[in-house]
Amino acid sequence: MKLNSNSRRVLLSLAYLETAVNALDLTVIDALRGLYSLRDEREIGTHLRGRDRVRAILPLVRRELAERFGDDNVRLELVDDREFPGKPTLFAVVETRRPAAEAALLLGAFDDEWWLDAAEGVDGQLSVAVDFAA
Repeated sequence: MKLNSNSRRVLLSLAYLETAVNALDLTVIDALRGLYSLRDEREIGTHLRGRDRVRAILPLVRRELAERFGDDNVRLELVDDREFPGKPTLFAVVETRRPAAEAALLLGAFDDEWWLDAAEGVDGQLSVAVDFAA
């Protein structure tokens, strides 16, 4: 099948756009790698496409968590919701060895002092949790 010049231009434009989007995903992932450990980088990059508010708040979330949890690792991961299959939620998970009571107090302070107000801007597209490392 021979393509006319308009079809070729459209295909080239689509290929360029796909390359640009993939490069954007990599740029976002590179920036996030400095702040978080990432589970399934490709999926997270794809998930963040078109979620500008979530992308914008991620560095702030990390800063606010560091103010409370110090150097504890924080990972980003997508979690599937059984009630909404195929619509995963992005989680920032603090990995801590702190006692549960202390971690609960710190997470409560994070929520009360910052997250509950900030989370309104991301409309449930990002959740924060604590995971107790072994």
